[in-house]
Amino acid sequence: MNNGVNVRAIVAAAGAVIVVLSTGTLGWLMLGGSRGTPAASWAPPPAVTTSDEATAPPSTAVPTTPAATRTPKPTSRPTPRPTPSRKPPRASLPPPPAPTTTVTTGPNCPSYTGTNAERSEVKAALTTAAARRYWDGVPESDWPPGLTGPMPEITVPIELMKAVAWQESGWQSAIKACDGGLGVMQITPSPPGVIGTDKQMNNRFGTNYDVNTLAGNAALGAEYLEWLTMYFGLYYFGNYDLSLDAPKQPLGRNGAQLRLLDVVIAAYNVGPGGVENTDQVTLGIPNPTYVGNVRALMTECVCLNF
Repeated sequence: MNNGVNVRAIVAAAGAVIVVLSTGTLGWLMLGGSRGTPAASWAPPPAVTTSDEATAPPSTAVPTTPAATRTPKPTSRPTPRPTPSRKPPRASLPPPPAPTTTVTTGPNCPSYTGTNAERSEVKAALTTAAARRYWDGVPESDWPPGLTGPMPEITVPIELMKAVAWQESGWQSAIKACDGGLGVMQITPSPPGVIGTDKQMNNRFGTNYDVNTLAGNAALGAEYLEWLTMYFGLYYFGNYDLSLDAPKQPLGRNGAQLRLLDVVIAAYNVGPGGVENTDQVTLGIPNPTYVGNVRALMTECVCLNF
């Protein structure tokens, strides 16, 4: 994940990685490796020391940092909280990215794979990608375990899409980070023998987006955000509300109050395993500065005027 010019400092190997395979019920998630690491080499990550504060106070500055296990019970009235029959085991979750490093530049990075697209073109690609409901294309036989009823209508709020893209790349479509992340959404490609973020998302949603194109890169980033929204919304929050002022829930350690939006933003940067505590019951925000930056950009980013 990186910022480029007008972008967050690139954190090597801190890119979000999701391993996804659409094969049956357990195929909704599959074991995968961090950037540059074959899937078979991953072991469950160590305990993550987290902060259960949802965000750092929003700042107007341009960011400098990159990146139910119970059976539903009968009730006399509808409840807004889903009650999945089972939650995927921790070992089946995508692992967090490689350990963070302070190296954000090098003799050959960041680099560019071509010419950056015009901002009007980036805006169009992000807008189109954010509005698409990718989960609608997943057959019911491959829905997340425990999801019942109709498929929820999950899309990415356009302000979130624009803010994440600005935080990650400064809307530079041709940038390649030191950690290998590409394009406007800093998606990790799949080199030989490695399942990168592009293949993970394409496998999960049955798509064929090209990480090297502006439209494909934006769509893969939106798929990732919708995956995170489904996972944490279904198994923790009981809703899929990504609004800035959504009600908080006591899902952090010692009852710390968290919002789904903040968890999704944090996980885009550090991976879902980075925000899910080892007790598999509570969540934490280990990167409050990143979350605070994106939240601020959702209302104050110059990119909102493009």
